[in-house]
Amino acid sequence: MTEKIEIKVEKIEEENKPRRLVFKSLRVPYYIHEKVKDLSQRYGKKMYTIVEEALATYVNYLKKPYRKSELPKLDKCSWYVYKLGRSVGAFKENPTEENARKLLNTLEQIEERIGVSTAMLRGIVEKLVSRKNIRIDTDTSIEINDTTKLIISDIIYKMLFEEEEQ
Repeated sequence: MTEKIEIKVEKIEEENKPRRLVFKSLRVPYYIHEKVKDLSQRYGKKMYTIVEEALATYVNYLKKPYRKSELPKLDKCSWYVYKLGRSVGAFKENPTEENARKLLNTLEQIEERIGVSTAMLRGIVEKLVSRKNIRIDTDTSIEINDTTKLIISDIIYKMLFEEEEQ
């Protein structure tokens, strides 16, 4: 059994005249009509407002994956470079297992999402974590810095230049 729901359609007849709502009928199954009616009563809104808000939410839901893909390449690249630098800096400043876990998670995301190898830095961090006392000496700090710079240059090259060549 189907019921009719009125949906708001804005229509402008002439530019000088004020806008007025024109209503059209839409056939929907009975249970949908009852759900819209229930929401209308519960929130004190007109039924067409409930449908309009639901449609707006649905359209936003559909656009969400595309919004991320529409971000400029430079913006994405900057984000991953910043995220890596922040994670490495936090680990070097306070080399705890928690900061190591966060850094390893960031490295995993970079590998999965961008396809840049982070194996060298991952190996350094895992070696440090396997020790009883995580301590970063000068040589290890330099090694972390150099490896991080390599990963950053790979991110920049992969995200900004590699796609243009194809």
